[in-house]
Amino acid sequence: MTRLIESKNYELTQIDQSKAYTSQLLKISKIPIFTVFSVPQIYNNENIVDFNIYLIEVLKNDCIFNQKYTLIYGYNLRALNLKKYSIKFVIEHAYTEDIKTTDIVKELYDSDIDEIKKKFIMNNIIGMLGKFRNTKEITTLYNNEQDLQNKLSIDGGHYYNLSDDEFKLYQHITKNISLMTNGYLYFHMMIYDNMRSELYNKVKLLNKNNIVIHGIKTDAIYIHHISQSDNISKIFNIASDNNSLFENIGLWKIQTRVEEYDTILTTQQKIIIDNDLNVISYDKNNIIKN
Repeated sequence: MTRLIESKNYELTQIDQSKAYTSQLLKISKIPIFTVFSVPQIYNNENIVDFNIYLIEVLKNDCIFNQKYTLIYGYNLRALNLKKYSIKFVIEHAYTEDIKTTDIVKELYDSDIDEIKKKFIMNNIIGMLGKFRNTKEITTLYNNEQDLQNKLSIDGGHYYNLSDDEFKLYQHITKNISLMTNGYLYFHMMIYDNMRSELYNKVKLLNKNNIVIHGIKTDAIYIHHISQSDNISKIFNIASDNNSLFENIGLWKIQTRVEEYDTILTTQQKIIIDNDLNVISYDKNNIIKN
């Protein structure tokens, strides 16, 4: 990951989205279904299909993608400047299903549950959508060290010595990891892909309005200090204290003083190495253009 390295005395304004990934979840009304027959195929300049997934190579410096290769849905891919990317593979979906998430999320945020717990619940739900493998631990107890060593030589794993002055006891543990044959991984990917696409569109709007951008981190955009924030409300829907928690989902917050910059992604001169980006020095004149 590329990190922004600079002195602590340079002020930036942070604009970040409230409940960003929950917001993306609420916007999704249709999801693609993939089957065992949905395998990667070499892309041969076919028409880009909305709910197919494409593996692309980033050819030029980019303000959103921080990897040389990445997956993206067709409807987000079409919005990009395709001259900056090379499409390598496509995974075709089988069909789509309609979904509705608004009621269950609203029920949670209108409840009396603590706000921190509400965020924790949603983050865990979205995180679990990305689960793609099962891990099962198998534990066996031995009172003989030689039996334990035989088991280790056959099955591997690790062990804990639970012995005391009176009894010999060893706990042998192995892990059985299997890939899931079904799940919600592509739904999880859609949420993150849509978040990335929204940041991409916001960056374009900021550039269009001549607002200097210095970095991007997760769901936040960093611009020059508040002197350039006058036009922000024209580009972003700003959250209000008068709104309910549910009403503020997806709206944007402005933090006018940012003290810690050392993990902000900088995108002026990204250099792609293998499947990641290297660390570069920061110059406060760096700006993001896309």
